[in-house]
Amino acid sequence: MSTQLEIDSGSSYSSDEAESSNDVVIYRHTAEVRLDMDNEEVAQIVLKALEVDKEPKRSGAVRHLSQDGKFLILKVQSKDRKSLQKSISNTIDMCELSRSAVSLAFSKPGIGSKRPYKP
Repeated sequence: MSTQLEIDSGSSYSSDEAESSNDVVIYRHTAEVRLDMDNEEVAQIVLKALEVDKEPKRSGAVRHLSQDGKFLILKVQSKDRKSLQKSISNTIDMCELSRSAVSLAFSKPGIGSKRPYKP
């Protein structure tokens, strides 16, 4: 089962720079990363947690997140390699932090899911 959720309603990009219809932005560098979140529920929770966090304008990168089953799909476009690298690294760090928070919540009695996350 593939679920596609976009960061911004109406746009799949997380940078205000790319949303302007008057500006044509050329991204020379792109990357796609599939992150295994262990189950669909954890992937969906992490996606919802990260969808509110946008790339800063100064980053020069555009980030798109989606879900495919238990995987989070991260697509990043950037004008330069360093911005691409930083965006990927920051997003993976945020995914791990969110996943840890979900794990902690699921380990508490009365909170959680039928399928708790186990690291």
